[in-house]
Amino acid sequence: MPSSTFSSDRLPSTPLLATLQSAFLLFLLTVLALELGLAARGIRPNQEDSESLWLHERARADALGSRALVMIGASRILLDTDLSEMERQMPELEPVQLAIDGVSFLPILRGLAQDRDFHGKLIIDFNDDLIDGSRHHTTDSIAAAWEHDFEEDRAHPWPRFTRMEDRLQDLVRSHLRAYADGSRPWSALTHRILARHPVVQYLLVQHNRSVDADYQRLPEPQFYLYRMGSTLGVEIDYDPRIPWPLVKHTLAEYIAHLPAHSNAAYLHNIARLNDEIHAIQQRGGWVALIVSPTSGLVRDYIEEQNPRPSFWNLLVSRVQAPALRIDDLALQEGFLCPDDSHLDRHDKSAYTDLLMQQLRAAGLEAPTPRH
Repeated sequence: MPSSTFSSDRLPSTPLLATLQSAFLLFLLTVLALELGLAARGIRPNQEDSESLWLHERARADALGSRALVMIGASRILLDTDLSEMERQMPELEPVQLAIDGVSFLPILRGLAQDRDFHGKLIIDFNDDLIDGSRHHTTDSIAAAWEHDFEEDRAHPWPRFTRMEDRLQDLVRSHLRAYADGSRPWSALTHRILARHPVVQYLLVQHNRSVDADYQRLPEPQFYLYRMGSTLGVEIDYDPRIPWPLVKHTLAEYIAHLPAHSNAAYLHNIARLNDEIHAIQQRGGWVALIVSPTSGLVRDYIEEQNPRPSFWNLLVSRVQAPALRIDDLALQEGFLCPDDSHLDRHDKSAYTDLLMQQLRAAGLEAPTPRH
């Protein structure tokens, strides 16, 4: 009869335990080797721009009440605005970044308009082609899904386990280079360590969802052409033997011959836009629309596709909220976008200063203290 109450056959055998220890050690060495290899390539760990992080900021937009200074839109307001500079200039307000890269702001605006707990300040980074019906983003469902998940979470009496798990996952990944920029260990290995021309890191996501873009780290003109191809919806093959001025001239000619978009869907969406803005204003909120900086061929493309008389001017005449062409002022002040569509991180603070000046002139005010 065994002298112990614990049976030895319930414990892992020595060979099995040694195998498990060896496997765990191998796993740790693999992670360490990958992290060291990425560090040697100049990759830094940073926050993953996940749904969990967005949901946290979305809840802050309600909790802050009239002190919330919320931004919605796409990548331009994500990359261009310096939230620390906003807070420095108006410390009574707290910036909340709810923009999502490459996605229409409409689902989020709709959610804010229907949310009786939101009565803060709202800046809409307006882009004509996100409401003119010309672009059908499958990613637009992301904004609708995230807003829906926020509403589901709010209706839940207790914190959901999946949300806590997501936050823990974000915390771990924010300290690992293998997950930088939304990468994964295998793609980091193949594209950043083993690749002949490794993918560089030029974006850093902060914990407040602000994004810093360092265009000096990118290979040019390859990246510029990649971005232009993405904007135009075409693939551009770069041949270094062709003079660069000729390449830009060819792209300019292509853009000049593109037909303008119809404004039928645009006019329909303006009416909805105005209704949603009015709903926020009725609760004591404040709303402004801005157009973020563009330059060069992207600016030409926007003007060709969405002529101001048929688009922007109609928006200004029909929407009861300040509508600011910050892009025009930024161009006059010498702000140029390296990829013609976003500002470099070195220009964020100065641009945000210009933006805040214009917003204050349009009526942005600090909330009145309660006594």
